[in-house]
Amino acid sequence: MADFARLAKLIQVRIGEKYNNALIEAGIPDNATNKVSDMPVAMYAMANEFGTDKIPARPFMRTAFAHCSNGWAKIYTNALSLGYSQDEANLLIGSQMVQDIQKSIKGAFGQWTANAPRTLAQKTVEVTEIRDGKQTIVGSTANPPLIHHSDMYDSISFYINGELFH
Repeated sequence: MADFARLAKLIQVRIGEKYNNALIEAGIPDNATNKVSDMPVAMYAMANEFGTDKIPARPFMRTAFAHCSNGWAKIYTNALSLGYSQDEANLLIGSQMVQDIQKSIKGAFGQWTANAPRTLAQKTVEVTEIRDGKQTIVGSTANPPLIHHSDMYDSISFYINGELFH
């Protein structure tokens, strides 16, 4: 998970060391690519996470970690108390991490800085419906700032001790 190593290390310290020896990482796999351009998703994920000279930081990974990591530890503890194995508890944590990062991408923990007008125009689609047998434009909509073709959202995966789960 290339550039997310620092965040993965935080997750290891928070969950892995306290509950077992498994390293659970969540983020963008190195081989994830944009469906339209074949550009590596991790490249624009990093641009969004930390910002660039033209893109404001929208730290979806760090925000998910800040809002949810205590819950991941509780999932682990609860799973073990209910008789789940450590491997099963690890899978539950990894799955929850993916869901929480995806929620963060959608803005569940606060709104992200809006896209620039040019970007917003590229993302805006017309909403139509059939009226009197004719297709009529009834409005327009744009995805949230961190979603365009959903490649970054759909790429979020987790690893347990280096094994990819998606």
